[in-house]
Amino acid sequence: MEAKESRVLSATVRRVIYHAADTGFAVIEVITEDGASFTAAGTIGDPSPESSYRLEGSFEDHPRFGPRFKVTSAIPVTPDSINGVRRYLASGRFEGVGEATAARIVDDLGPNAFVKLAGDEDITIRGFGKKKLAVLRASVRSAQAEIETFAFLAGIGLGPALSASVVRAYGPRAAAITKENPWKLADDIRGIGFPTADRLSRNLGFDSEHPLRREAGLVHTLKEAMEQGDTCLPIEMLVVRSAELLALESTMIEASVVSAEASGRIVVERAFEGVCRVYHPDLFALEVEASRRISRLMLRPALLQDDSDVPTQLPEHLSDEQKQAVRLLLTRPLALLTGGPGVGKTTVIDSLVKCVTALGKSVQLAAPTGRAARRMEEATGRAAATIHRLLGIQPTDHYDDRLPPQPVLADVLVVDEASMLDLPLFVQILRGLVGKTSLILVGDPDQLPSVGPGNVLADLLSSRMIPTVSLSRIFRQEHGGLLVRNAHAIREGQFPEMPEPHEVTDFYYMERNDASEGCALIRELVARRLPQKFGLDPSEDIQVLTPMHKGACGTESLNAVLQDALRDGSRSAKRGERVFREGDRVIATRNDYERSLANGETGRVVGVIDSTGEVSVAFGSTIHRFGAGEWDDLQLSYTLTVHKAQGSEYAAVVLPMFNEHWPMLRRSVLYTAMTRARRLLVIVGQRSALSRAIADARRADRFSLLVSRLTGEPPRDLS
Repeated sequence: MEAKESRVLSATVRRVIYHAADTGFAVIEVITEDGASFTAAGTIGDPSPESSYRLEGSFEDHPRFGPRFKVTSAIPVTPDSINGVRRYLASGRFEGVGEATAARIVDDLGPNAFVKLAGDEDITIRGFGKKKLAVLRASVRSAQAEIETFAFLAGIGLGPALSASVVRAYGPRAAAITKENPWKLADDIRGIGFPTADRLSRNLGFDSEHPLRREAGLVHTLKEAMEQGDTCLPIEMLVVRSAELLALESTMIEASVVSAEASGRIVVERAFEGVCRVYHPDLFALEVEASRRISRLMLRPALLQDDSDVPTQLPEHLSDEQKQAVRLLLTRPLALLTGGPGVGKTTVIDSLVKCVTALGKSVQLAAPTGRAARRMEEATGRAAATIHRLLGIQPTDHYDDRLPPQPVLADVLVVDEASMLDLPLFVQILRGLVGKTSLILVGDPDQLPSVGPGNVLADLLSSRMIPTVSLSRIFRQEHGGLLVRNAHAIREGQFPEMPEPHEVTDFYYMERNDASEGCALIRELVARRLPQKFGLDPSEDIQVLTPMHKGACGTESLNAVLQDALRDGSRSAKRGERVFREGDRVIATRNDYERSLANGETGRVVGVIDSTGEVSVAFGSTIHRFGAGEWDDLQLSYTLTVHKAQGSEYAAVVLPMFNEHWPMLRRSVLYTAMTRARRLLVIVGQRSALSRAIADARRADRFSLLVSRLTGEPPRDLS
């Protein structure tokens, strides 16, 4: 592709070939005033036929689509020629104006027809009465205001795609709202974060100490903490972090805490002696609601009042520990079942389900993700649902979703992978427990916590208020059981047991001293060696997990390497450096309400159209289409971060562990990755990195007051 010199052109859109509304990427056919016609492609905003633009970019010779204008900047402008005004008026945007009427308007008003229609001077047009003329002028003024808004937003540094989002969100008041409070855009517009809004504020001349900036920075800092899993922050920590972000004195931030609390943008909790925590209002309400509902749930009658009522036909193969677990779970309205891999949690669940059925009662199995629900089905032979499907709720990134869930129509609800439950989802479960439904949460507290805010399972355990059964005896020993034994060893901080030379087992460690060498070995393992030795399908059975996105053995590098190894030669679509190929494994990167897709759902590319950048992806039996402007909603998933793999299980896992992963070399990360493997685990890496991960027993401590709300006592750590 040969790039030419940069040019600035005034052009009118003749045809919109492709347009992605959410990102503004478009392919359009345009015509200039001198009659030149060509295709332009780039981030243009919200183009419509006969609209006019000031386009900046360069002509290029695309290897597939031929000559076209590559747009780097697109600003809507008012048409200023007779032909341009006539075509724009006849574009269909203005009700009742067709080709003939548009020609008559231009004949009567001249080349400045659009300006005159938008202005205040008295005008007359043949065939237009006062009412009809007033309607037309109102429409033209609205179009003119929109053009001026786009020009204003471009002038302060906002691109066309985000400008279109601002205009859609705010309508005629877009410019006024932006001028009044540019930081508001960070709250309301997807894709505009605080850094972007702060940059716009500087371009608008706002002072760095402006009260609106201080309050916006404070709220942004709190939201960042929520994204890291905290439900609140100590007020001192919030002030320090906000001051660092804004490069201001702490005293100024302290004043903003007062104003933000008064305006309702934050909640300051002072109910516990010696503790002052700051919440987003939605999470504050959810945490209070969770504690209240838990307390009420524990006062309900259990399925059985006495364990003597437990059916006598408990399977003989159950250990005494497991039999005791079944009895406790049946006689408590809320209970926890915990333990590591291979200790018989699934066996207990299966036996419990049989007991409930024998009593003539009903039980519902559920899990946070589709993969985890399928694992429950495979293990128990009984139907299981995702929590979202069970409750009839949509995946959402908004914590203030108040839509009531469907009631759980069962006597007992069993939720697996409880470590994945964030606070908002847990509250939805509690809301769905109507009547006398009992709740049993099953999980491994040593797994990584939820992606969303809260640490529900850990908090419930820490409260010591919830009846709990912790299984410890290891039963699962498939393929020699080295994988399970090593998972428990690492859980206890011990170095894993290595297999004997040439031993066929389910755990291998392959030492490499350089991450680049590790990357090459992982390609070889996934594409050739593991399929040949173990009969694994590299496209279905093998999942590479890694602690981080960046680095030679991060998701970005490994996904590209494995895509080339497994899908080379497949039909593809390319945009910049990104490529999707038919057969690619992909993952959804955000909650998508319209498609009913949750962040983290995996699928497979079943079709691509390079000319438009459209990608068709099968998620289960449903196929969704993603335009070129929606590519950010998908990522390759040959390699996932360990966090993204929570709740999933794979036949084989390949795990790189190198010193380049040092920020995430923790025991919980290693342990979680190991427990994702069902038949085989291969660790590739440096012994020093593996040792460092095993030694780092830090847990993902999260700020929350749920334990205090349940116990009435202040948190032990008052930091």
